[in-house]
Formats: sequence, C-alpha cells, structure tokens
Amino acid sequence: MSIVKRILVLSVIAGMLALSGFAATGATWQPFDFEGNERYRYRVLWNDGDEQSAIYELGIEEDAEGNFKVSYSTEVTISPNELSEQLVFGFWGGYGPSLSFLFLNPMYEMLFSQLELTVGEKMSYYGQGKMEVVSMETIAGLEGYVCKFYESDDELVAEWVINPGMALPLRSRMYEGSGLEGEIELLNYEKL
Repeated sequence: MSIVKRILVLSVIAGMLALSGFAATGATWQPFDFEGNERYRYRVLWNDGDEQSAIYELGIEEDAEGNFKVSYSTEVTISPNELSEQLVFGFWGGYGPSLSFLFLNPMYEMLFSQLELTVGEKMSYYGQGKMEVVSMETIAGLEGYVCKFYESDDELVAEWVINPGMALPLRSRMYEGSGLEGEIELLNYEKL
C-alpha cells in the first residue's frame, strides 16, 4: 500500500474514532451546570487578619411543575458587635469574602471549558498564566482532578478539585501572596 493510501486510511479511522467518542481525550468541566434535586454542604474558611469559618448549604429541588426551589443557608459564629443590619441580607452581604469568588472567580470560569481534565495536562492562557492538572484527590467520597492556576511569574493563585460531573468544585482555594486567602471544601453532597 502506498504512503498516500496509508495516510488516507489512518485519517479516515482517526475521524471515525473521534466521531464515535473513542478519542483519547479527557473530560472538560462546565461549572454551574446544575441537575437539580441535589444538596451541597461546604465548609468555608477565609483569612481577614484572623482565620474565620462558616458552613454554607445549597439545595435545589424540582417541584411538580418542573420549576426549581432553591434554598441556601449559612451557619457562622460571630461576636456581639458584629450583629447589625448587614446580617438581614445574609452573612456574605456584609462580612467575610465574596462567596462566588471563593467558589470560582468568574475570571477563571472560562478556563475550564478548554482544559482537558487529565492528570499531567497543562495549558497556557495567553501570557496570563497557566493551568496544570497535577493529581487526583477524594473529597466527601467524590474523586476529582486537582487543578492549579499560576500567574505568569509562577505564583500560585488558585487551586480547585474538580469532578466533571458536579456543578460546583469539590474544593477551591484562593491564594494571596504567600498565604491562603480563602477556601471552600465540600463536606457532603446528596442527590434528593
């Protein structure tokens, strides 16, 4: 068989494998792709001079009409002088870090749609930094990929443990300078 025919046959086989789903690529992650009828419970840690902690819960339940009832709660211990009007709208409205940034800074959200979740995978983002999938880790009984994001000067900025079948990270850590700025970690996940 000539080299041209071999290349043609190999190209056709590779195309068929790719279309059939047998291509050797890792999964990607679509954050916030909720299924519904699920409940998440997280421990939240942050450092604003003193290390602080809270429990955050999110529940999503489908009703009979196909709509979703969403509930969330925060459990935190605060001092008497922190009791104020800001707590009327939830703890995260006046105290603590931005919860959405601790879960996944919107600036980094797009990175995961392009990153193949395979240990050893590395991706550079146009001089802004690089993402590496460094290992696997189990959190709350769920296995996930440990993904680290470094700025262009190799400073660790963020770390996530991602299970591609989950809408939220199993763990998220944000770093500032040489220290941990904040962390969320899944304590329990349940399908309802």
